[in-house]
Amino acid sequence: MNDEWLFRKQEEEPIEPRSKLPEYRQWEKAAPRDGVSNLGTAAHRLIDALGLTERFREQQAVIRWPQVVGEKIARISEAMSIADGVLTVKVNSAAWRQELHYLKLSIIKSLNYDLRKEVVRDIKFV
Repeated sequence: MNDEWLFRKQEEEPIEPRSKLPEYRQWEKAAPRDGVSNLGTAAHRLIDALGLTERFREQQAVIRWPQVVGEKIARISEAMSIADGVLTVKVNSAAWRQELHYLKLSIIKSLNYDLRKEVVRDIKFV
C-alpha cells in the first residue's frame, strides 16, 4: 500500500493562508456588515427585536441576587423566579424570612440600582 499521497511532498508549492486566497477576499467583501461590532451587540439587538428586553432584565434580577445582597444573605436565600416585577425568594428559615422582610425596601432599591432600571417592584419571601 502506497501512503505517499497522504503527505505533501517538499517540491510542491505550499498552501497559501486563507487571507491570501482570492475566494476568501471576495466573500469577505460581500459579507453584510450592518454595524454589528461583536456578539454581545448582536445578542442585544436580537433580544430587542424579539421584544424580550423586559423579560431579560427581569431574569438579570434573579441572576444578580447573590451579588447584590451579599454573601451572608446569599447563603440563606435563593432568588427563584420573577413575574410582573415580583421577585420570589426562597429563604432557609422563618427567622431569616422575617429579617429579610424588614430589609425588603433596601434590597429592592439595591437590585434596581444594579439593573439601572426599576425592574423589581416587590419581593415575596417563601
